[in-house]
Amino acid sequence: MNAHRLSLAFHTLAAGLLGGLTLLVPALASAAVPDDPAQRAAVIGQPKTLLVQPQAIALTGPRSRVQLVITGQYEDGSSRDLTPFCTISSPEDLVVISEHAFLQPKKNGAGTLVIQAGTQTIRPAVTVMTWRSPSRSASAWM
Repeated sequence: MNAHRLSLAFHTLAAGLLGGLTLLVPALASAAVPDDPAQRAAVIGQPKTLLVQPQAIALTGPRSRVQLVITGQYEDGSSRDLTPFCTISSPEDLVVISEHAFLQPKKNGAGTLVIQAGTQTIRPAVTVMTWRSPSRSASAWM
């Protein structure tokens, strides 16, 4: 294959790949979580139950992190990841909650999270330990 044909083949392949990416990018953009409450409710539907993973939420140490996954189970037997559609709060203010359901410790203690999707609410236990350990005094090292 001469250099001209090779160059033409490369440019055709590159144009095809870039064209495919151009079509893919708008599709990804349309998969965003809707802000409109009516649209969110339509996506959530009517889950029969909500499950949270991990079931035992324990954060140990100031650098500890946990990501929650909340699954809705429906009457027809189907399951759906509802994590981005849930509202999550910490009434005891034990953890910082990111928009992607990552938890990080804020203070020591035990309490519950409140997780809501549609008409369903669950309250899993959460424990934060050794968020701030007492510092050792100089005499403890002697």
